[in-house]
Amino acid sequence: MRKLYSFLFISILGLTGCTQTYNIHTAGFAQSNDVVPKNARIFVIPEPNTHNPLISNEARTKIQKLLLKNNYQVVNNEESADYTLAYQLSFQPQESPDYEYMERYGAHGYRGPAYVPRINLVWNQWLRLKLYHAGNLIWTGEVQTTKGYGGKNKFIDYLLIAAFEFFGRDSHGEQNIIIRQNDPRIAELEKDIEE
Repeated sequence: MRKLYSFLFISILGLTGCTQTYNIHTAGFAQSNDVVPKNARIFVIPEPNTHNPLISNEARTKIQKLLLKNNYQVVNNEESADYTLAYQLSFQPQESPDYEYMERYGAHGYRGPAYVPRINLVWNQWLRLKLYHAGNLIWTGEVQTTKGYGGKNKFIDYLLIAAFEFFGRDSHGEQNIIIRQNDPRIAELEKDIEE
């Protein structure tokens, strides 16, 4: 019986794998319960004072792809748009203190355990979307996660997927969304960008 439980545990562990996950805190705040109608024309623009224009341009392209995928129209100027979607993206380093356990040895042999302080660098990554209609703010979406920065701006994909869970709708408070690295929406978003 013990072998059966061990086998089941290892099988479950193998199925779940060691896939990296992002735990994303998201909140959508809407002025009313009206949902943005499909086929609405939306103009996408970054907020002023963007920290990194290159990453901001990548985010804009991916936002436009997600809008098109969700049956909205993307337009190139504000005059022909029904809605304006402004976005702000940021990732800031944050130090996280930690301790590492190690065994100490000296010239006279074993000297005992030690806890050596170290600083881990994590990145506070967030995205804020603001949707305007006729110059009035009608919806704000905010998503945030803290994770080690793995490069390649992968965090943008996770933040955008989470943001579009409640696009144009009220989320009724903060919601936690877990997105795995092997989520098909991430692969699809990357594929769309590479084409």
